[in-house]
Amino acid sequence: MLVRRVLQFPPEYYPAGCPYLQPSERQFHFPFPQLTQVMKGLNLHPILAAWFIAAFIRVCLGSATVAGLTAAGMVAPLIVGSTINPSLIVLATGAGSLMFSHVNDSGFWLFKEYFNLTVKETLKTWSVMETIVSIVGLLMVGLIYLITRH
Repeated sequence: MLVRRVLQFPPEYYPAGCPYLQPSERQFHFPFPQLTQVMKGLNLHPILAAWFIAAFIRVCLGSATVAGLTAAGMVAPLIVGSTINPSLIVLATGAGSLMFSHVNDSGFWLFKEYFNLTVKETLKTWSVMETIVSIVGLLMVGLIYLITRH
């Protein structure tokens, strides 16, 4: 499945399941129509798209929690328009949110202080380890996908 399978969503910004909507209108509406258009143009597997979005947000912001939650909202339409097991997209998003921990991450500073390291040493150890965990996570999700696809 390619990202092109993302559905067209109307421009309304009301949340899914609003009680004032008719039952037929209670469906998911993606609040980033421009991103939908960009993603449609990419020939990227939804699992890779989920990982890349989460990893990009993680590197930009530093927080794994923010990266995971933001990416989850952005890749939700991929789950709706895809035959891929949603669990794999969730795992890929989680793996991407662990990419390259740096100075904007509280875990970075905890690791640095507990082990009495310099910032440079923490970047060489903690950040590299988090990057390896993220990439291995993506590879494992890809392996599970290859084993379980129909």
